[in-house]
Formats: sequence, C-alpha cells, structure tokens
Amino acid sequence: MSIHNIVSFNKATNKPDPYQLLHQGPLIEIKVEIPAELENYFLSNNIQLPKPETGHALIDTGASITAVDIGVINTLGIAPTNISKVYTPQGNTNQEMFPIKINFPGGMVFNFKSVVGSILKEQGIIALIGRDVLFRGVFIYNGSTGACSISF
Repeated sequence: MSIHNIVSFNKATNKPDPYQLLHQGPLIEIKVEIPAELENYFLSNNIQLPKPETGHALIDTGASITAVDIGVINTLGIAPTNISKVYTPQGNTNQEMFPIKINFPGGMVFNFKSVVGSILKEQGIIALIGRDVLFRGVFIYNGSTGACSISF
C-alpha cells in the first residue's frame, strides 16, 4: 500500500499551517492521461500519444464520482462515452462522461471508464477526486495540524 502525506505550508514562514488546508483543501499532484484502451490503440497504429497533463486535484469526500477539467480532457482529445445526470448543490444537470487514466504519487494508477467533464481550472485544480477513488483506500484529514494522508 502506497501512502502519500499532504502537509499544507504557509509560504511566508515555510511551516505547516492548518489555515492553508482549511482554505485550499487537500490537494494532491496528479497526472492525467488518455485511458489504457485508447493508448493501446494509438501504439498499435503508430499514432503519437498526447502529452499527459499534470496539476493539482482536490480530494472531495462530497463528490461521489471523480471529475476532470474539460479543458484537460479536450487537450488529450478524448471523446465522451455517455451523458449522466449529476447532482450538484445548484441542482441536477446532465454532463458528459469520459474514460481517463489518472496517475497518483507512489505509482498508483486508476483507469476510469467514466469521469465527469467539468470546469475546474478556474479553481486552480485539474480534477476532483471523489469517493469512487476514496473507497479503494484510506484518507485521513487532520485539520488541526494542516495535514492529511491518502493511501491505496
């Protein structure tokens, strides 16, 4: 099992700061790529693979399903596979779903059949990591110390 510790630091003091975790949330660096099936197709047909996108993902226990920024998905050239009803605090909406591969620190890789395409870069993130990932591991949030851990 791979364990990744996340500590929120105050950039001015370079010390752990619980208020940074409070304001930013638990962020983890990820790499987003085309799904394995599409990668295999590209390789077997000598098609150049699109460059993976890296950035921060917000671990979101309120999200039942993982979401990836639609701009990242479009850059990778991934077509939607279906449309699903998604429930948000503002109400229900239909959103396109996409297959995708996400690499986490420590070598953990998830090949998703469906993630929600959403506008996330405006929030400084490229993905929301939902309970569809969290149920596979352990997530500990220690607000008083400004730290959390995730392991798969």
